[in-house]
Amino acid sequence: KEFGAGYGSLSLFNRIAFEFIEIAEIFTHDEQGSDSNQSVLKSIIDLSHRLGVKVVMKADENTDSTYLRTLQCDYIQQSRRQ
Repeated sequence: KEFGAGYGSLSLFNRIAFEFIEIAEIFTHDEQGSDSNQSVLKSIIDLSHRLGVKVVMKADENTDSTYLRTLQCDYIQQSRRQ
């Protein structure tokens, strides 16, 4: 699959005005996870902030919110697993 194409395209940042981006909790399941996972997460947050977009991080109740704050997420939406 071509990077940056389709519904998840990065070009949407330039074409659609929005205030928030919500990052799926799949990125927070392994908080101290791989370096590549953390790099992707930090890059998404940095890009969002540079474009003036607030970041909402979804996480389950077991995720350390202190860790998410160190990533400079604007909001943390924690939910209980069912």
